[in-house]
Amino acid sequence: MKTLLYGLVVASACLLVSGCETSDLTKTYTGSGTMVVPAKSGQKTVLTNIFKANDDCSSALTPTLSVVEGPAHGRLSIVRSTVSPTFEPGNKLFKCNARKISSISPVYVSAPGFVGQDSVRISGHVAGNPAEFKDYFEFRINVMK
Repeated sequence: MKTLLYGLVVASACLLVSGCETSDLTKTYTGSGTMVVPAKSGQKTVLTNIFKANDDCSSALTPTLSVVEGPAHGRLSIVRSTVSPTFEPGNKLFKCNARKISSISPVYVSAPGFVGQDSVRISGHVAGNPAEFKDYFEFRINVMK
């Protein structure tokens, strides 16, 4: 579980990196990736939380997320919320763990009774960067009972 959480944090951080990806979906650069996420059939599953904290623990800009390819066996929504970060001891932002940070998250819900694999593809864009600079991520969702 810790490895999965670490992977989600790393992938989320990559979404915030500008200039990693062009709008040409045939090219993959650093910053793009695929993540495998378990989900229970018919239940909401947060695929990842994307956030960034400033040195003073205030929220930095969160990217705008767009659905490039929706799920075949469910629905996906993009949700803004706040989360408590989990920075590791020794990280200069560890002190921010006691605060709430603005977050954006893709949330998946399978069709009732569906069991199997589904996938979604999203893009992220940070305000102020050229429109063609986007990160693309695919989530392979293993839906179980």
